[in-house]
Amino acid sequence: MPTSVRETDHNIASHSRLVYRNVVAGLKATFDQFYNREPQLQNLRVTQNYPLKRIDYPSVVVDYQPQRVVSAGVGHVEWFSDPHGRFRKWKHNRFEGTLSFHAYALSTLDRDILSDALVELVRFGDLDANLNSFYEILYPDDAALEAEADAQAANYSYSLFDQLMMDSDQMIGIGNSATIAPWSPEDVLVYQGGWSVSLHGGYYNSYPTVDWSRLRKIAIQAYDDSGLGPPFLTADAEFSWDQEDAATVTGSAVIASDVNEQFLDVP
Repeated sequence: MPTSVRETDHNIASHSRLVYRNVVAGLKATFDQFYNREPQLQNLRVTQNYPLKRIDYPSVVVDYQPQRVVSAGVGHVEWFSDPHGRFRKWKHNRFEGTLSFHAYALSTLDRDILSDALVELVRFGDLDANLNSFYEILYPDDAALEAEADAQAANYSYSLFDQLMMDSDQMIGIGNSATIAPWSPEDVLVYQGGWSVSLHGGYYNSYPTVDWSRLRKIAIQAYDDSGLGPPFLTADAEFSWDQEDAATVTGSAVIASDVNEQFLDVP
């Protein structure tokens, strides 16, 4: 069963994938084997791709058309720690676009049934426990986010990085149409309808998956390993420097290297 928590990938700064991942998951969670409105819509095919085979009908094709990406404010930046504890600068984007639900079916009746089901879901889904899975994924509550963060040993605040807001108060029809079925029969039509809504949200820049700390000190120890006796320490040196950027972490490393004998002063 799909998770009831909004799905995000903080390693990729992409609002389009944020939209598709969660809208598709929300629709699948609603039109599952327990959907009790119309039996033919149970386990409904929900995808981003046009249905090419007869077995793919009926189906919903989700399409997101981005229209604007802007900064959260003029010159807006934020400072807080990333998951590695590194205090760093972040930028926050806001986005707007149109989200369309395309209903495909093999008859006009099935198309209208699916189209009506989409309207019921968007307009009334938060009032019905059988439909609310869609909104639970788009708008998870704090308890769900905290439980998910605890399960992954993650910081709850990072669950708030991505936001989705859908204007469910107004739905605009995208029009009905009929075309020759894509598997190229001469006398079979497929029927399309559906609805679109405005959608906007926000997201931050991605954070690294590896803690690439900055070097602050290199220590070198030279050993005589010429074979004329047991290795012994001949010299050591240390190089240190300070980073101007305060967003650093300290660490150490061992660097080994072979030295050509012609540069050794061996008695």
